[in-house]
Amino acid sequence: MNLSNLKYLLRSIALLLSSRVSALFKSKSRKTDEIEKHYQDECNKFTIIFIKMKLGLATQPAFKLTVKPKSNQGAGIHAWLIIMAMCVANSRRGKYIHTPFSELAHADRPMDEFAGAWENYFSLGLDEQLAKDDSDALDFSLIMYHMAQLLGLSNNRQILSEAITTIKHKYFFNKDKRVKNEKLLVCIHVRRGDVTPNHASHMWTSEDDIYNTIKQLLTQLNKSNLEFEINLFSQGSPDQFKKIQGLEINFHLDADPIWTHSMLVKADILVTAKSLFSYTAALLSDNIVIAEKPHDAQWTPALDDWIIKHPDGTFTEQKLDLKLLQRSKK
Repeated sequence: MNLSNLKYLLRSIALLLSSRVSALFKSKSRKTDEIEKHYQDECNKFTIIFIKMKLGLATQPAFKLTVKPKSNQGAGIHAWLIIMAMCVANSRRGKYIHTPFSELAHADRPMDEFAGAWENYFSLGLDEQLAKDDSDALDFSLIMYHMAQLLGLSNNRQILSEAITTIKHKYFFNKDKRVKNEKLLVCIHVRRGDVTPNHASHMWTSEDDIYNTIKQLLTQLNKSNLEFEINLFSQGSPDQFKKIQGLEINFHLDADPIWTHSMLVKADILVTAKSLFSYTAALLSDNIVIAEKPHDAQWTPALDDWIIKHPDGTFTEQKLDLKLLQRSKK
């Protein structure tokens, strides 16, 4: 444990003791902020577990993690949290306990039907113990940054890469056999709807950058003599894509989200957005991924074989040529 981690541990112990003292002297008339209390309780529980781990007193597994559904989270972020909880648990002597999808944002049908469809689609609960059978599981979505500080989680790319085969096995377990697309299928995800240049701008990709990506793809693929089709998936009106409407692409706006995600996964070339929706599709992909530079390299790292776009939307031509050559030999 380095000095930074040690300092964080000491602060965590101080917060643990402070919260225990506050609980003893809390005024009964004072209304407690339940959300903050729940968050601190979960952090305190893991602080105690971590101390036991360091002293050699922890049981096996040392801790249990789950991800409890939140009504303000979409399917992409919820699936990503589950995947990361699995990775952290498996790499640090813990155990993942599955809580099925039950509440999600952006529901386009009754919630039980919507959440159930996503649960079946990702199939991340395959071969996992259900959380309802174990009340000791901590909510990873609340304590992930706390855990990262104590456990020194700095290379999540490695633990993600180690777990990806298992994650893919779960996903493809209830899908049709993977077959080669007749045409080279290019799928581009563009995040719109909940982001604008002025709101959550760090998650926004400009139309100029999207245009640059598509133009380079068209140029390279036309030179390769491959038969291909380019599909763009997003939300909203075609008017927001005026610059690229004249290009040889198919638009799929506000399409069924599960179908959209499945198309991103099966794409021969997937171009991701700054979005956990397409990031999770990229993790499940067996094919070429052209990705945005991660805005959070710790928690959403690019995998080693991904092609990373330049800030203007272009990418290194030779890298795609090499990937296409490797694909042709399969």
